Amino acid sequence: VIQASTSSTSQIDQKGTIKAIKAKLTTDGNPYSYAINNDGWIDALGTEEIDGKVYLTAEEGNIFDSGKITALNINETGGEVRLLAKGVRVYEDAEINVSGKNGGGTILLGGDYKGQNPDIYTADRTFVEHNAKIYADSLENGNGGKVILWSNKGTAFYGQISAEGGSVSGDGGFVEISSMGFLDPKGKVST
Repeated sequence: VIQASTSSTSQIDQKGTIKAIKAKLTTDGNPYSYAINNDGWIDALGTEEIDGKVYLTAEEGNIFDSGKITALNINETGGEVRLLAKGVRVYEDAEINVSGKNGGGTILLGGDYKGQNPDIYTADRTFVEHNAKIYADSLENGNGGKVILWSNKGTAFYGQISAEGGSVSGDGGFVEISSMGFLDPKGKVST
């Protein structure tokens, strides 16, 4: 767990490689001084006790992702990635991957299904740039995963999302791209 304290005016800048069972980067406080910048690689491999999870949370700030995030459970199903903040931006050429041999995982960018999960913080704005790649595929046997892009005020999606079922067996997954306000879904989605 990496956390910026409420008394600090610094942000979290992750430029290297984090390999862990569960990675969690959090900030809280002033929306103008708190942010998480990921342009490195965060890789979470699950164990029997703790599934592969990557949580980036800046409830009163912003998350800027231009790196690579992967999460995989020990049973070779996809793990879970959450980017939850007032503003979530996934830059061009960033990659978020929760694909697994036996099933796709879960990716929550800016909130959960219809923004209705009270346990999941919702973003005001969520933006995924051109060439950003989001994968929640089953690679062999199993169903595709779940990908949610949510915002209260505006969601723009220009990247690529894949939540396909396994090549041997399995159904396609679920993708939601929505907002209570402005919505611009011009990217590519495959389930």
